[in-house]
Amino acid sequence: MNYIQKLGLDLTEQEFIVTLLFFILLFFIRWLMIRTLQQINFKAQERKQKWLSVVRKTTLLLIIVMFFMMWGDELRTIAFSLAAVAVAFVVAFKEIIMCLIGGILKATTGMFELGDRITISGKRGEVLEHNFLNTTLLEIGPGDQSNQFTGKQIKVPNTHLVTESIFVLPKGDNYNLNIFVIPSALDENIFKKQKILLESANMVCNPYFKTAEENITYRSQKQGVKTPDLKPRVLYEIPDPKTVHYHIRMPMPFDQLTRTENKIKDIYLSECFKQNLIKN
Repeated sequence: MNYIQKLGLDLTEQEFIVTLLFFILLFFIRWLMIRTLQQINFKAQERKQKWLSVVRKTTLLLIIVMFFMMWGDELRTIAFSLAAVAVAFVVAFKEIIMCLIGGILKATTGMFELGDRITISGKRGEVLEHNFLNTTLLEIGPGDQSNQFTGKQIKVPNTHLVTESIFVLPKGDNYNLNIFVIPSALDENIFKKQKILLESANMVCNPYFKTAEENITYRSQKQGVKTPDLKPRVLYEIPDPKTVHYHIRMPMPFDQLTRTENKIKDIYLSECFKQNLIKN
């Protein structure tokens, strides 16, 4: 009684006595009915089991109804108190809770692993470490097109794993389709430069193309998706009247992205200078 009074609940000794007597009476009636049913010879055993089940369920229902009728106000007070505490807890620890949810989501779905290169919340890098609160990246940049490590580490809260999309480039000895951009002045040599770039991409890609094709095809079949066209391709766009951007798409070794791009750029620039396609 003293403990209940400390909670600030308006309960009297009479309510406790009435509640106790009700439960004693109810359980006595339940025991009496079950004993009576067990002594009756039913033609079908299933019928007896059905009536016994009805008695048990009815008793439980009466207990719940009586409990809420007599203690409804007190239960409502406790519920409101618990709800207020829960809301305050969620508001105070919202970010931590979101980070934990992101960490659990990452652990259960395997969205990326150590060594994978990801882009999240505008940040690019190789996954160096991850736990239930944050993910550490070794930054890659500068910009979206570079594949060089800057030497900086980025701590990304796992909240972003829940609220934002993640772009993942798997690690390992895999080959992946990659796209990089080479800008140039828009002039009458636009198609010649496009042809040189395509020839340069084929020249660099040919030594490992078969291996890359087998690797990407195997992973595509394993994931149940259609294998894309893997042959080098060069497309262009014109962002403004004076500039053209060449988009080179081709399979590349995961650990040699920058080296592969530079080989193509070296061949392209060398040929353009030989043919006087780039003006000083």
